Amino acid sequence: MSKTKPRSYDHVPDIEFARLAAWIDGEGCITIMKGKDNRRSRPYQCRIWVCQTNEGLMHWLSATFGGTYSAGTGGTNAKMYYWRMNGADMDSILVRCMPFFIVKREQARIMQEYRRTLGKGRTPLTPETLLKRETLRMQMHYAKRPWKKQPVSVEIPLLSEEIQ
Repeated sequence: MSKTKPRSYDHVPDIEFARLAAWIDGEGCITIMKGKDNRRSRPYQCRIWVCQTNEGLMHWLSATFGGTYSAGTGGTNAKMYYWRMNGADMDSILVRCMPFFIVKREQARIMQEYRRTLGKGRTPLTPETLLKRETLRMQMHYAKRPWKKQPVSVEIPLLSEEIQ
């Protein structure tokens, strides 16, 4: 799935994953983003975020689950902190948090399915994989906005058509 070896969370009790799921549900985001198109591939990125004004929470998240955090600006006058998780650790985190998600369970399921499309290293992407990833990105988009009408299908031009 990923070229990095995931850390072990065997020592982390389920209650910590329940807390993490609550923070992701309430103050977080599970997302699949599409990068800039180029002639060879359409890079996609997937991340889990938690945003909060409390830096102590960011220390706890980083110490317990890994990932990184940084300070930034937000919609408030207070300083915002952003904890991010990406890479192979997301697989273990999503599995352990899944029973505790309330709001973002469907988004977590979509992310797990997306993570299964990852190869090892820089494996060339087939048109089928690109279509699967774009479909999952759109499913994630609509899972976050259940009031919007979903399109019937997603069409992506094949790489060979773009290059010509």
